[in-house]
Amino acid sequence: MKAQAGVSNVIGEVGWWWAVVVWVPFALYSRPFIVGDFETYRHLTIAALAGRYDVAGLHISNHISTWQVHALAGLVYMLVAPFQLNDTLRAGHAQLHRRMGYVFVGASLILAVSGSTTMLIHSEFQSLGRIFMGFAGALNLLGLALSISAARHKRFQAHRRWMIRSVVMGYTVISARVVLVLLQKILHIGFGVPIVKEADYSIFVAILVSTTIVELYIHKYVSGEKVD
Repeated sequence: MKAQAGVSNVIGEVGWWWAVVVWVPFALYSRPFIVGDFETYRHLTIAALAGRYDVAGLHISNHISTWQVHALAGLVYMLVAPFQLNDTLRAGHAQLHRRMGYVFVGASLILAVSGSTTMLIHSEFQSLGRIFMGFAGALNLLGLALSISAARHKRFQAHRRWMIRSVVMGYTVISARVVLVLLQKILHIGFGVPIVKEADYSIFVAILVSTTIVELYIHKYVSGEKVD
């Protein structure tokens, strides 16, 4: 049991630091969207990766306000999430944990509304990719809702499990965009898959991998913990 607890602590620490560190590159990635720098963010699109610079970034510039709000909410989400999952903060500063939880929920809802309406309708993804993105967003909100419900009923073990699921799915939706930008060219050249289709499949793979890893972690290291 001690060995299992030790492994759980190590995994938790590594995951926490990863979540903290990844905020920095994500902030740099988000900057051009937040400030409306068309000449920069157009290069971060699927159209640009496909060489379609005549249309690259237009789906963003035509609705730049939505993208700016979404990017800002994403920064808040990724900044608050690691601290909400930190054992020390949660155990020693319950009131702060609760207040930060309100901020986290607010950022989550902004991301959900903006991401599932204007951004999804005008997304570069094809129909399959939009379905996968919508599905991931729905899973994120479902986990959040069940986590809040469990906390209100003082079932804190269930609260933690559902919050981990929600956060991991949220990170999948947010950070998958950065991963796709880095990997699409390599996979396109290596396998000859059209970039737009590859983007659709990559979202599905990201969801599948994230869900598998988090469920294995919860089953082995979280479900049996006495956190109530």
